[in-house]
Amino acid sequence: MSRAERRCRAVSRAAHGFVAACLAGAVPVAWAQSVRVTPTLDGQVLWTSNVGLQPGPAAESDFVTTITPGFSIDYNGPRGFLRGNVSAPITIYAKDQDRNQIVPVVDLAGRGELVKDFFFVEAQASVSQTYFSPFGPRPAGLENVTDNRYTAQSYRVSPYIEGRPTGLIRYLVRDDNHWTRLSDTPVAADDLYTNRFSALIEREPTPFGWSSDFVRNEYWVGGTSTQRLMIARVRGTWRPDPQWQFFVSAGYEDNQFTLSETKGETYGAGFSWRPTERMALDASYEHRFFGASYNVQFSNRTPMTFWSVQASRNISSYPEQLASLPEGTFLPGVLNILLTNRIPDIDQRIAFIRQFLVERGLPVFLTGPLDLYNQQVYLLELASATVGLIGVRNSVFVTAFRSRSEPLSGQGETLPPLLSAQNNNTQTGGGVTWAYQLSSVSTITASANYSHTTANPPFEESTDATSVSLNWTRTISPRTNVHAGARWQRSNASRDVNDFSETAVFAGFRYRFW
Repeated sequence: MSRAERRCRAVSRAAHGFVAACLAGAVPVAWAQSVRVTPTLDGQVLWTSNVGLQPGPAAESDFVTTITPGFSIDYNGPRGFLRGNVSAPITIYAKDQDRNQIVPVVDLAGRGELVKDFFFVEAQASVSQTYFSPFGPRPAGLENVTDNRYTAQSYRVSPYIEGRPTGLIRYLVRDDNHWTRLSDTPVAADDLYTNRFSALIEREPTPFGWSSDFVRNEYWVGGTSTQRLMIARVRGTWRPDPQWQFFVSAGYEDNQFTLSETKGETYGAGFSWRPTERMALDASYEHRFFGASYNVQFSNRTPMTFWSVQASRNISSYPEQLASLPEGTFLPGVLNILLTNRIPDIDQRIAFIRQFLVERGLPVFLTGPLDLYNQQVYLLELASATVGLIGVRNSVFVTAFRSRSEPLSGQGETLPPLLSAQNNNTQTGGGVTWAYQLSSVSTITASANYSHTTANPPFEESTDATSVSLNWTRTISPRTNVHAGARWQRSNASRDVNDFSETAVFAGFRYRFW
């Protein structure tokens, strides 16, 4: 079966499932008072100078029509919640009908309390379009056709028990299950499964406290267990006053890799500082089998600004990165923190954020590093900073990042996977997004992004990507917005085959049914 046939079948299944979900969401039922389902319809026509992101004279222009049915869901009940969005962009090409496709996009998360104050289940589903190689084309929209793009599905189910036998003692036992499936990848990619079992018991410091925890991570590739990492720790804490808390820890880890095993002691220390309810600083260090592991996070918010800085060095895996939201780049999360004091009610705050993003033409994600597909556990060094400012008319969001990934051997040494620079590289970059409210019904939004990816030695591959966009949005009724704009993007790579530039202009609408 050809790749095109597989895509057609996947599109057909996605379309049938999506239509069924829309019909289920649109039918009023008895629990409609506690569930808000909002169907939406987006449409856009775009002209692009380089639909396939080809280098030089191979560039081909085209008109692309995108129709996106979708819905958002908000459920808040006495024993749980469910929130998220589902959509299915349908792209139709004027010149080459074989490129027509439907790409599902899903972002759902929920929690249920099965036994009051004791047994809970969390679940998350994510289906997104992402890119396989940081050295290949990473277009600014779904309209561009590139073999570097693929569909990533991530599902998580996490049952856990939590309780407080006394006012100072808390326990938590949790089992996180991650399933990851990839389709339409440039090369064959196996399904991945990750299981994380953790247990914790702790006593709140008054001023002294303690805790003990155990974590086991097991990684499965194509149905075969490949790696298992286990660590147990004890920790002593001291809180001299409400603003400061310190800890020291000691533990033991036992890690089994595909071809080796490593065991040894761990030790660490850290502190937390909360000078005000709006400012937080957390820092920790731990000696592990791969050397230093650290995590530093600082955040501060005022009525109109949000500041966040983080730096970390730790082991991770592709399923874990795909299932998590990038810290500081997920704009609804940034806005949720920023608006906590201004809109205390969480339901009102979520509704405001969604409307705010639409009215000001803001993206859901700010510029950040690309999550890299990898069948191994790898060492990830990440540093990022985000600044957000919201005024009466102006909104500005600025990000900067540096991400270095290196696959690990069982002895804590870094190894290049498959003798390739694909997963052994450093990404740096940043971006700025500015929105200006021209009037009570119209906004202009401008953004500029840049990223540089370079292979770690001994490899020498590198890519620079730049994009600029301008968008005008106008509300013409309580349920309808229209927009128009233009963008330019360019990629310069050490391998000329990945060089391209593109200019595009577009216009469209968004309609909310109720």
